[in-house]
Amino acid sequence: MDESAIGARLRTLRMRQGLTGKALARSTGISASLVSRIERGNTLPSVGVLMRLARALGSPMVDLVDESPAPVVPAHAHLLARETSLDAMVVRKGERFVLIHPISKARYELLTPSLTGRHEVLELVLAPGREHASRIGAHPDGQETVVILKGQCTIRIGSLSAELGEGDAVTFDATIPHGYVNVGVDDTVLLAIVTPPHVGI
Repeated sequence: MDESAIGARLRTLRMRQGLTGKALARSTGISASLVSRIERGNTLPSVGVLMRLARALGSPMVDLVDESPAPVVPAHAHLLARETSLDAMVVRKGERFVLIHPISKARYELLTPSLTGRHEVLELVLAPGREHASRIGAHPDGQETVVILKGQCTIRIGSLSAELGEGDAVTFDATIPHGYVNVGVDDTVLLAIVTPPHVGI
């Protein structure tokens, strides 16, 4: 889905809630001018911004980035809340927060129950021939470790690159632009541990 499609869906969801652009901006902490640019299709928002918009609209993020009706994002009431019960610490396989990236079509599943801890853990599925790259500025600080659970890929970190296979792992400064290319014939599945949490994919 491109910028204009995301913008159109954001505008539709906002209007259904009876919110003005300024009201939506106030409820998210995002500037009104950024909301306007997103709705006009002039900019592609980061995943962090999409999460804040979706949360304010009471909608799963997939409603903003994916037109398919597949129920991949269940209600996850404790996603951003601190809770102390064991249930709040467990993320069942069918209850993961899922995002299909609008550009690379990479599928991200959040394995940590909250974004309020010291790190986040994500499972990334990348189809054959697909490339996924971090957006410049998406990671303002922190470190990332990636483990290849299945398949193979080329990882690029700044001007460096390496071929990784099943079981291989790499740890790097997350502020450096980086990306992954599935060079195999099957899906590549990666596990990413990121600190601090930000979901600025």
